[in-house]
Amino acid sequence: QGSAPARLRSQDGFSSLNASASAADGHVVESQRALEAGRLEEALSAAGAALLAEPGSAGGRLAKANALSRQGRWVEAEREAREAVLLDGHVGAAQRALAWSQLHVGKNAEAEQAAARALKLNPRDAEAYALRSFARERLGKRDAMLSGLRRAALIDPRRFERLLKRAEKGLGIFD
Repeated sequence: QGSAPARLRSQDGFSSLNASASAADGHVVESQRALEAGRLEEALSAAGAALLAEPGSAGGRLAKANALSRQGRWVEAEREAREAVLLDGHVGAAQRALAWSQLHVGKNAEAEQAAARALKLNPRDAEAYALRSFARERLGKRDAMLSGLRRAALIDPRRFERLLKRAEKGLGIFD
Protein backbone atom coordinates (compact mmCIF):
# COMPACT_ATOMS: atom_id res chain seq x y z
CA GLN A 1 0.00 0.00 0.00
CA GLY A 2 2.87 2.39 0.73
CA SER A 3 2.92 5.86 2.18
CA ALA A 4 1.64 7.73 -0.86
CA PRO A 5 -2.07 7.53 0.09
CA ALA A 6 -1.52 9.94 2.99
CA ARG A 7 0.03 12.43 0.59
CA LEU A 8 -2.86 12.28 -1.86
CA ARG A 9 -5.81 11.76 0.41
CA SER A 10 -6.78 15.40 0.90
CA GLN A 11 -8.34 15.99 -2.52
CA ASP A 12 -10.99 13.33 -2.99
CA GLY A 13 -12.80 15.75 -5.28
CA PHE A 14 -16.40 15.69 -4.14
CA SER A 15 -16.73 19.46 -4.29
CA SER A 16 -15.56 19.50 -7.90
CA LEU A 17 -18.42 17.40 -9.20
CA ASN A 18 -20.52 19.43 -11.61
CA ALA A 19 -23.76 17.55 -11.20
CA SER A 20 -26.91 19.45 -10.33
CA ALA A 21 -28.57 18.63 -7.03
CA SER A 22 -29.71 15.03 -6.96
CA ALA A 23 -31.09 12.41 -4.61
CA ALA A 24 -27.55 11.09 -4.14
CA ASP A 25 -25.88 14.36 -3.08
CA GLY A 26 -26.57 14.15 0.65
CA HIS A 27 -25.21 10.62 0.78
CA VAL A 28 -22.12 11.65 -1.18
CA VAL A 29 -21.40 14.42 1.33
CA GLU A 30 -22.01 11.98 4.19
CA SER A 31 -19.54 9.55 2.58
CA GLN A 32 -16.92 12.27 2.22
CA ARG A 33 -17.25 13.32 5.85
CA ALA A 34 -17.00 9.72 7.05
CA LEU A 35 -13.93 9.18 4.87
CA GLU A 36 -12.26 12.32 6.23
CA ALA A 37 -12.94 11.06 9.76
CA GLY A 38 -11.48 7.65 8.98
CA ARG A 39 -14.80 5.83 9.28
CA LEU A 40 -14.25 3.71 6.18
CA GLU A 41 -17.20 1.31 6.48
CA GLU A 42 -19.56 4.23 7.09
CA ALA A 43 -18.12 5.99 4.03
CA LEU A 44 -18.70 2.91 1.90
CA SER A 45 -22.22 2.52 3.24
CA ALA A 46 -23.10 6.15 2.49
CA ALA A 47 -21.68 5.79 -1.04
CA GLY A 48 -23.83 2.70 -1.49
CA ALA A 49 -26.87 4.67 -0.32
CA ALA A 50 -26.05 7.37 -2.89
CA LEU A 51 -26.05 4.75 -5.62
CA LEU A 52 -29.32 3.26 -4.38
CA ALA A 53 -30.87 6.72 -4.52
CA GLU A 54 -29.42 7.42 -7.96
CA PRO A 55 -27.63 4.56 -9.75
CA GLY A 56 -26.27 6.90 -12.42
CA SER A 57 -24.60 9.25 -9.97
CA ALA A 58 -21.00 10.02 -10.90
CA GLY A 59 -20.56 11.45 -7.40
CA GLY A 60 -21.84 8.24 -5.85
CA ARG A 61 -19.45 6.16 -7.94
CA LEU A 62 -16.54 8.44 -7.05
CA ALA A 63 -17.46 8.27 -3.35
CA LYS A 64 -17.53 4.49 -3.54
CA ALA A 65 -14.20 4.40 -5.42
CA ASN A 66 -12.59 6.60 -2.76
CA ALA A 67 -13.96 4.50 0.11
CA LEU A 68 -12.80 1.27 -1.54
CA SER A 69 -9.41 2.80 -2.25
CA ARG A 70 -8.92 3.76 1.38
CA GLN A 71 -9.70 0.14 2.28
CA GLY A 72 -7.07 -1.12 -0.15
CA ARG A 73 -9.71 -2.77 -2.35
CA TRP A 74 -7.99 -1.65 -5.53
CA VAL A 75 -9.74 -3.77 -8.16
CA GLU A 76 -13.16 -2.68 -6.92
CA ALA A 77 -11.97 0.92 -6.59
CA GLU A 78 -10.77 0.90 -10.18
CA ARG A 79 -14.13 -0.43 -11.39
CA GLU A 80 -16.04 2.30 -9.54
CA ALA A 81 -13.65 5.05 -10.64
CA ARG A 82 -13.91 3.88 -14.24
CA GLU A 83 -17.71 4.02 -13.96
CA ALA A 84 -17.51 7.56 -12.51
CA VAL A 85 -15.35 8.59 -15.48
CA LEU A 86 -17.83 7.03 -17.90
CA LEU A 87 -20.69 8.88 -16.24
CA ASP A 88 -18.85 12.21 -16.20
CA GLY A 89 -15.39 12.31 -17.76
CA HIS A 90 -15.07 16.02 -17.03
CA VAL A 91 -14.40 15.47 -13.34
CA GLY A 92 -10.70 15.57 -12.58
CA ALA A 93 -11.25 13.81 -9.24
CA ALA A 94 -12.70 10.79 -11.04
CA GLN A 95 -9.70 10.68 -13.40
CA ARG A 96 -7.36 10.91 -10.39
CA ALA A 97 -9.22 8.16 -8.53
CA LEU A 98 -8.94 5.98 -11.62
CA ALA A 99 -5.20 6.66 -11.94
CA TRP A 100 -4.63 5.97 -8.24
CA SER A 101 -6.40 2.61 -8.32
CA GLN A 102 -4.72 1.62 -11.58
CA LEU A 103 -1.31 2.27 -10.04
CA HIS A 104 -2.17 -0.17 -7.28
CA VAL A 105 -3.21 -2.93 -9.68
CA GLY A 106 -0.15 -2.49 -11.89
CA LYS A 107 -1.85 -0.74 -14.81
CA ASN A 108 0.85 1.89 -15.05
CA ALA A 109 0.34 2.99 -18.66
CA GLU A 110 -3.40 3.35 -18.05
CA ALA A 111 -2.71 5.30 -14.85
CA GLU A 112 -0.43 7.65 -16.77
CA GLN A 113 -3.23 8.25 -19.30
CA ALA A 114 -5.88 8.86 -16.61
CA ALA A 115 -3.62 11.39 -14.87
CA ALA A 116 -2.96 13.08 -18.23
CA ARG A 117 -6.74 13.39 -18.78
CA ALA A 118 -7.05 15.02 -15.34
CA LEU A 119 -4.34 17.49 -16.38
CA LYS A 120 -6.21 18.35 -19.57
CA LEU A 121 -9.16 19.27 -17.38
CA ASN A 122 -7.00 21.30 -15.00
CA PRO A 123 -3.38 22.06 -15.96
CA ARG A 124 -2.71 23.25 -12.38
CA ASP A 125 -3.72 19.97 -10.72
CA ALA A 126 -0.66 19.16 -8.60
CA GLU A 127 -2.07 15.81 -7.55
CA ALA A 128 -2.54 14.75 -11.18
CA TYR A 129 1.09 15.68 -11.92
CA ALA A 130 2.18 13.54 -8.97
CA LEU A 131 0.03 10.60 -10.07
CA ARG A 132 1.40 10.81 -13.58
CA SER A 133 4.90 10.91 -12.10
CA PHE A 134 4.20 7.78 -10.04
CA ALA A 135 3.13 5.99 -13.22
CA ARG A 136 6.13 7.27 -15.14
CA GLU A 137 8.47 6.09 -12.41
CA ARG A 138 7.05 2.60 -12.76
CA LEU A 139 7.30 2.81 -16.55
CA GLY A 140 10.99 3.71 -16.35
CA LYS A 141 10.51 7.28 -17.61
CA ARG A 142 12.75 8.95 -15.03
CA ASP A 143 13.23 12.33 -16.75
CA ALA A 144 9.50 12.70 -17.41
CA MET A 145 8.77 11.59 -13.84
CA LEU A 146 11.07 14.27 -12.41
CA SER A 147 9.64 16.93 -14.71
CA GLY A 148 6.09 16.20 -13.59
CA LEU A 149 7.05 16.05 -9.95
CA ARG A 150 8.77 19.43 -10.25
CA ARG A 151 5.52 20.88 -11.62
CA ALA A 152 3.55 19.33 -8.75
CA ALA A 153 6.01 20.81 -6.23
CA LEU A 154 5.80 24.25 -7.86
CA ILE A 155 2.01 24.22 -7.60
CA ASP A 156 1.79 22.69 -4.12
CA PRO A 157 5.18 22.71 -2.41
CA ARG A 158 3.79 21.73 0.99
CA ARG A 159 2.54 18.41 -0.39
CA PHE A 160 5.15 17.58 -3.01
CA GLU A 161 8.49 19.26 -2.27
CA ARG A 162 9.69 16.46 0.04
CA LEU A 163 8.67 13.84 -2.51
CA LEU A 164 10.59 15.72 -5.22
CA LYS A 165 13.72 15.75 -3.03
CA ARG A 166 13.45 11.96 -2.63
CA ALA A 167 13.14 11.51 -6.38
CA GLU A 168 16.09 13.80 -7.10
CA LYS A 169 18.19 11.62 -4.77
CA GLY A 170 17.27 8.60 -6.85
CA LEU A 171 14.92 7.17 -4.24
CA GLY A 172 11.60 5.64 -5.20
CA ILE A 173 8.53 7.81 -4.90
CA PHE A 174 5.78 5.20 -5.21
CA ASP A 175 6.46 2.52 -2.67
